[in-house]
Amino acid sequence: VRFHQAGNRQQRRQQQQPQGEQQGPVNPIAQILQLAPLILLFLMSFFNGFPSGNTPQPFSLQPHASYRVPMETRENVRGIRGGIKYYVMDDFMKNYGRDRRTVEASVQQTFHDELHSECLGQRNTQKRMLYRAKTQRRKADRDMMMEQANSFDTSSCDEYQRWFG
Repeated sequence: VRFHQAGNRQQRRQQQQPQGEQQGPVNPIAQILQLAPLILLFLMSFFNGFPSGNTPQPFSLQPHASYRVPMETRENVRGIRGGIKYYVMDDFMKNYGRDRRTVEASVQQTFHDELHSECLGQRNTQKRMLYRAKTQRRKADRDMMMEQANSFDTSSCDEYQRWFG
């Protein structure tokens, strides 16, 4: 009787294993429909990051033709670092005077993100330079390239550290 039960267990295992592998061909439309919510979420977040065609962004971190009035984020405003320079349009106070704290929070976030991105770019470039230097066969070339990599400008990282340490 035991031999018969062991044989049944083996037969059941053999029947169960191929079932996972024997699923029919995958329908590509079904796969796309499963990804649709993620794609939709990505597209919505992507397009929400841009100002709409009717309303211009209230500030710029660099002066432009329409953003000529220099301003700085204020000290002692809760959650905002003072002293970040930005530029606004002539009618800024009329349009955004009451929302200035919200605008300054956006200025700080944009400043942070741009500085962080610049720092990452500089560090990646420096890492590539160091790698190229390490792979040089001649010691003179390797030493020269290591010196160039070590003296590469990472001022955005220094500034990022100073502001957001």
